[in-house]
Amino acid sequence: MSLEADPTPPLTLTTPIDRVPGVTLARAHALAALGITNVGKLIAHLPMRHEFQAGEAKIAELVPGADCVGAGGRDGDAAGVLREAAAVRGGAGG
Repeated sequence: MSLEADPTPPLTLTTPIDRVPGVTLARAHALAALGITNVGKLIAHLPMRHEFQAGEAKIAELVPGADCVGAGGRDGDAAGVLREAAAVRGGAGG
């Protein structure tokens, strides 16, 4: 059993991004250009195309033109949900 100290210090929220194992200097510069300079800022970062996942809505509550995700339907009839969602959006059923 080895009692040697681990040479890699633990990561904290204030650890500079260039000290994170696996992050190259080029990647650290790219992240810094986005304002991501430490682990805490990396964790809090939301990608440009991040879409907030709200709770489920009933088919009748869908808004035409709004994005939605089908999770199932009557007795597990996912195709029925997609047909109804397409109808709300004014599209063709599938």
